[in-house]
Amino acid sequence: MTPWEQDGAIVRSFLRMCDERGLEHMVERIGSAKFAPLILALARNDAPPRVLRAMLEEAWLMHHQRLAASGLYGARLLAIFRRARFDTSLLPEEFTAWRGVRGVDPATAAAGMSWTTHRPTACRYAIRLEQRGFTGPPLVIKRHVRRCDVVFHFASPAHEFADEVLIQAAASDAAVDGDPAEWQETCDADAPRFEAELRAVITGPRCTAQRRAVQSFAFVMGARSGDELARLLLIEQGLQQAKRAGTEEVDIPPP
Repeated sequence: MTPWEQDGAIVRSFLRMCDERGLEHMVERIGSAKFAPLILALARNDAPPRVLRAMLEEAWLMHHQRLAASGLYGARLLAIFRRARFDTSLLPEEFTAWRGVRGVDPATAAAGMSWTTHRPTACRYAIRLEQRGFTGPPLVIKRHVRRCDVVFHFASPAHEFADEVLIQAAASDAAVDGDPAEWQETCDADAPRFEAELRAVITGPRCTAQRRAVQSFAFVMGARSGDELARLLLIEQGLQQAKRAGTEEVDIPPP
């Protein structure tokens, strides 16, 4: 047990600072390494659901790899999401969700907790994960979902391109949906709309949802950050303009 989990005084101090300085202010200033122990401490000390929601949303959308590395993942994390009581009312009572992966078998993929309500997004992940060093063949699977089994719904600000649901129930009916050639075709066909929406997000006001949208696209495009992604998109835009003008010269924005 870590000192963060043992010391309820730290939780009380954090909650007091949230009241004094604002919850969003505090959450955005927590170091990524502290999210997992602090979330555990808050859950163990019955923190208000609104505090858990703010912490979990920021941690999952911006630092979920750090959570996994800290051992806060799977059933343990989903149980805390359930306690936070996120609003899932925008979802229908029952729906289909998809998951795009690479280099794993269908049973392993079905055990994952993160899915999307937008099939082209799953296809994009399955195809583009190769750019992030994931090896093996792409795979897209689908499953039936009941809203009561969803513990978190991230509704993207740019329509559907990053809609995500965390599902607590096992996927007993998961099945492969399509084949690699069709997933590639779907990914390519959806790219213009996807990139146009992301450009709108990059140039718009920033909030957690917008930052997550940028991060999500940066991940599947192979960019290391949202700023790098914005630069890559501007370079691509310049190359397209140069191509139309009959020249290869392009102004590259400074890093």
